Amino acid sequence: MCLVRRLSIVLTQALLFVVLAAVPVLAQQATAGLQGRLLDEQGGALPGVLVVARAQEAGTFRESVSGADGTYRFLGMQPGLYVIEAQLGGFAPYRRENVRIEIGQTTTFDVVLQLQGQSEEVTVTSEAPIVDTTSSQVGGIVTSRELTDLPSVNRNFTSFLALLPGAVPSYNNTSFGADSVRPGGQPAGNVNYNLDGGANNDSARGGGSGAQARIPLEAIQEFQFLTGQFEAEYGGASGAIVNAVSRQGTNAFRGSVFTRSKSKATISQDYFAKKSDLEEADTKEHQFGFTIGGPIVPDKAHFFSSLERVILDRGVTLNIPTRPELSAATFWQSRVWNIFNRFDHQVSPNHTWGVRWLAEWSPQRRRLTNSNVSLARASSAENDIDSMVVGTLNSVFGQSTVNTFRMSYTYENFTSGDLSILDDYTSLVNLGPSLAFDSFGDGPPNLANGGKDRQFLISDTVSFYRGGWGGGHTFKFGGEYSYIANLFKQGGSLNGVFSFSSSDGPFNPADPRSYPDRLAIRVPGASGAEVKAHYYSTFFQDKWTPTPGFTVSLGVRYELARIPLVARDNPLFADPNDYPMDTNDVSPRIGFSWDPFKDTRTVIRGGYGMFYNQFRNGDVDNFLTSGVFSDSFIVNFPANNIDPGPTSGQFPTDPMLVNVRTDGLVVNRALLDTLFPPGTQQKNTGTVQFDNPDRRTPYTHTTSIGFSRQLWGNSALSMDYVHQANRAQDLTRNLNPGLRVSTSRNARVDRIDPNFTGAVNLYTNLGESDYDGLEVQYEKRPSRGYSYRISYTLARCTELFSDQLLDDLQLQRSPCGDVRKHILTVSGGISIPGFEGLRVSLVSRSFTGQRFTIQDTSMDANRNGILFEPLPAGTFTGNASDGLTIKSDGGRNGATGPSLFQLDMRVSYDVPVGQGRTLNAYFELVNATDRVNFNIPSSDRRTSATFLNPRQIFGGIPPRTGQFGFRFTY
Repeated sequence: MCLVRRLSIVLTQALLFVVLAAVPVLAQQATAGLQGRLLDEQGGALPGVLVVARAQEAGTFRESVSGADGTYRFLGMQPGLYVIEAQLGGFAPYRRENVRIEIGQTTTFDVVLQLQGQSEEVTVTSEAPIVDTTSSQVGGIVTSRELTDLPSVNRNFTSFLALLPGAVPSYNNTSFGADSVRPGGQPAGNVNYNLDGGANNDSARGGGSGAQARIPLEAIQEFQFLTGQFEAEYGGASGAIVNAVSRQGTNAFRGSVFTRSKSKATISQDYFAKKSDLEEADTKEHQFGFTIGGPIVPDKAHFFSSLERVILDRGVTLNIPTRPELSAATFWQSRVWNIFNRFDHQVSPNHTWGVRWLAEWSPQRRRLTNSNVSLARASSAENDIDSMVVGTLNSVFGQSTVNTFRMSYTYENFTSGDLSILDDYTSLVNLGPSLAFDSFGDGPPNLANGGKDRQFLISDTVSFYRGGWGGGHTFKFGGEYSYIANLFKQGGSLNGVFSFSSSDGPFNPADPRSYPDRLAIRVPGASGAEVKAHYYSTFFQDKWTPTPGFTVSLGVRYELARIPLVARDNPLFADPNDYPMDTNDVSPRIGFSWDPFKDTRTVIRGGYGMFYNQFRNGDVDNFLTSGVFSDSFIVNFPANNIDPGPTSGQFPTDPMLVNVRTDGLVVNRALLDTLFPPGTQQKNTGTVQFDNPDRRTPYTHTTSIGFSRQLWGNSALSMDYVHQANRAQDLTRNLNPGLRVSTSRNARVDRIDPNFTGAVNLYTNLGESDYDGLEVQYEKRPSRGYSYRISYTLARCTELFSDQLLDDLQLQRSPCGDVRKHILTVSGGISIPGFEGLRVSLVSRSFTGQRFTIQDTSMDANRNGILFEPLPAGTFTGNASDGLTIKSDGGRNGATGPSLFQLDMRVSYDVPVGQGRTLNAYFELVNATDRVNFNIPSSDRRTSATFLNPRQIFGGIPPRTGQFGFRFTY
């Protein structure tokens, strides 16, 4: 490692040490603010007034004294309902109840005191403003009432993010709790999930599967979804921030007991199961649990606990039109425990501490219900243990300084694969090979991976207010240190995967076309790699109010990721210990918010920010396991082309493709062990992955402009235009490209570097994309028995993709594949007049289709060795009776897939069963219209049997499903 680099690292770490030692480190906050002025009846300022904000149900409180201009402020407040009290000699005591302050928001209202004698006490019950006139952030809040009153297919809180604009949800139909959301034009991995300020992320892969540990719905008070212009205290993600706040105990013992069930009798038959006349899968679901919270010491110490159990057999149909005898109804079997505990203690009016513990254990299995199909072909399993614990200490110093110190630990232990190999990956070798046909997969599975994820974080925030410096300033500053260790284990494809291009039919030793034309197999054995990382950050934020009603947000954040890697045999590194480290990740953020009428009902907002996406350990483990020499890599036979024999009606010539026993195809283990002796390190003849010494952290420039306006009652309209310029994104360059000897897809690919057999992929930061979104929301808060929310997003996105021919890497622009142009979501509920306790609610979602590529891989037109040949513009139709007709603009992502529509409905009835106790019975219809929502079909014209013919239902939107439930609250 060169001297200059060593000095750079030492100086950077020294600077961060000084900052972190002098300033408590940053927490990604789950707090709120409350502010206003103390006034007399003539509008004059009242200084020196004691203001008390008391948690309405828990009794804990904070105090503030109004300043010379009558201003009072509460910083770092726990979101929830408060009672505001004020008292000054000569004036009647003031009391305002049901003041709701929401996560990440600053609620503003003035307190008007009346002279003593006019009233013994002034009690105000009007609603507080619902528009935050001090913030330029883009996003929204979902409340606990929506979580428990609206219908939900799986009761996963992540799916409720899609109630807000700017969110594209993704439902996982095979892995419990793995729902995720795409913010704007960015991947789901670019989302950070926080629970009560503690990190609840998969530190190896990001938010691609949602939060690390699933948060029980009954334990959530509310959550905030920030999709743009989040302030400098938030980092590590360029896409979005999800801040969830848990429920806390109160001065009364309160809680809930709930259950929800559905079964085969209440679920309509799947479209493809019905089409193939399959036996309906024996699906069922039963979720039940309870919550309880209450006082340990009234007004001082409280607890809250939640326990959920999920028993779920989720139906999945394997639809194989070319081999209908293999079609089958299956189900995923999940048995989940979900636990949450919270403790809070107010030691004094100025000091509060608390602890939260969240844990999820979710083993899952897949079983076939068709007895005539081998269990091995569809059996698979995963075990997942996730947990997090976070401890917080909040301290108030003087009248306006708040310090929050926080420590958290997040853990995951995950394994996935065949039922027999969860503990011993090498046993996958004893299974038969997997079979990959053009339109389906057969044989035993080839999945076997897992690992451990450990993240320790220490963090803090200092917030304080100062007036008189050209206006008022709310300062916030701090830093963060996080240590992450990830163990990656990979044994997938140890049993080998035979690929077939010429036939989907059963294997016949006498028929050359039924033979495989390629084998991919992991050699010499399973891999294991541990990656450790250190993340540092520091920030400064100033919310400056130069004049009443106008706020300028000025912030800057610095982040540093240090992931020590050894670049063995990588010729791009002069010193293998000289791992790349981007030391220039400085992100300025500026925004404004203007209340033009100074009535706290309107805000015009906008801003610019630079956001870095954390480079995660899961992005670099391939650099360790797939180098020039490796003890575990995927090798192909033949190496650089398919065997031309089967597609031309001749037997394959590669010796690894002709090993046949009486029971069918097998891997030639004797030959394989000779070439790659188990337990050794070998020259990687598969794909080599190279790190880049110039690797940078991907980042995003975000610009936005918008407004919110509180309308009649407690409703509000908001609209924001958001532009994201995503830069330095991951894009692979092949350092060992090839040239196919002819345009035939069967032809050999000759590579330019004889020292490597396959591709040599280099990580580069050449990728980029641009997203423009118009995000509109109209929200009516609960009142007069009804509430609703309408969210709409209009989006456009383009991205760069690479088209490489030998050393010529051309970057071309195309539409983004995962961004939907129109998204409309309507949700809400109404209490039926004349039928006390009866309520109807619904969620309706409409999406335009996802972009994809119409192509033909029957040839390699430009001979670059990559079988990806987009077709020109035109209209194309599948040949099945339900084949889709798709119009394509030509090129990559030129076509638009099927649109989606889902209507979920709920009817509930409340029955009072005593003082403060209610029994709620409900019935839900998920996908009430029984709309068949197709997934993107096969887009390869070469495979005519599946080309544009629907094969799968979009995950997360099942056939019409009835669900019964009961919820008892006390």
